[in-house]
Amino acid sequence: MHRVTIIVIIVCCYLTANIPLNAQPTSQPSVAPTTAPNSDQPQIGPDQAAKPAPMTDIYDIKPLENAGLNPMLFVWIAAGVIIVALLIVLAIILWKRKKQKQAPAAPPIPPEKIALMALKKIDLLIEKDARLFYFKITEIIRAYLHARFGLDALEMTTEELVPKIATLNLDKKLQNNLKVLFYNSDPIKFAEKPANRQLMQNDFKLVETFVNQTTPAVDQ
Repeated sequence: MHRVTIIVIIVCCYLTANIPLNAQPTSQPSVAPTTAPNSDQPQIGPDQAAKPAPMTDIYDIKPLENAGLNPMLFVWIAAGVIIVALLIVLAIILWKRKKQKQAPAAPPIPPEKIALMALKKIDLLIEKDARLFYFKITEIIRAYLHARFGLDALEMTTEELVPKIATLNLDKKLQNNLKVLFYNSDPIKFAEKPANRQLMQNDFKLVETFVNQTTPAVDQ
């Protein structure tokens, strides 16, 4: 440890001894060059001294500029707000679509349930309007035939529909009852033929029975 200290002291002394002192620079007298007057050049008198050239690099001070807000700043802010709003709307739409896809679809209502519910709504027409009653009841049974058996019954005339009913794998009595209903309802709907309440009640029960008997049995 002492040896290291001694070595450090020696090195410091050596470096101190070798640092040159700041010597004052010696300036030599400068001798201005002397030029002999040229006898060929004309002598300029004191009154004929050259006038200074006019200064052309000096300009007026510019007026102070208004250091207000840059109008483009508002444009960028508005654009940013619009972009953020569009992104929020897009996120909401995507979230709703994803939620709808995840939600299980409601099971379809069976055709027989739709027909029976519709029949209940026209029950009161038996006492009020025979013509409207037959328009509604034939529309209900046509919609049921389409949903249950795939017949395009809503677009067919009675002459077109009756032969199609005969091709269905149904009890002959059900087929005949349905044919009679269509044939008897046309004069009431289009020729305003009168109909008694008993006939209307029988036709109501006929359609209700047809729907119930053609509904597939549910396995327990």
